[in-house]
Amino acid sequence: MTDRVWIEMPAIITGTADDPVRPKYPARGRAFLMHKEGKVYVTFGDEGSQEDLLQEAECRRLTPAEADAFEGSLPFPIPRQLFYQHRPNDDRPVGLGDLVSWLARRAGFIECGACQERRWWLNRIVVWGWR
Repeated sequence: MTDRVWIEMPAIITGTADDPVRPKYPARGRAFLMHKEGKVYVTFGDEGSQEDLLQEAECRRLTPAEADAFEGSLPFPIPRQLFYQHRPNDDRPVGLGDLVSWLARRAGFIECGACQERRWWLNRIVVWGWR
């Protein structure tokens, strides 16, 4: 069961090759958009942006059952932690392994045992946060 809130809105499709499918309404803030069957589905990293979009008459929030069915119908899994949670007061040094791991997760790769070991070795190289 997904804990994400998905919003459905109409897509603008002109039919020309040089004009891609796009959402009818702008999705402000941190958002993940997915086009499927003439609709655009959006999930947000912050609730304020989703409430702005829900003010539009043609936009609606999917029920939890619809959200589960939508995510289950996708050809690839959506990562559990879709949005990076920035912590500005975290003074912990960031290693190269953490950076590579973060980039791989953002690209949709799943970390295996060998990846975790590589991450541990690469974290000996501090990218930022040293003092």
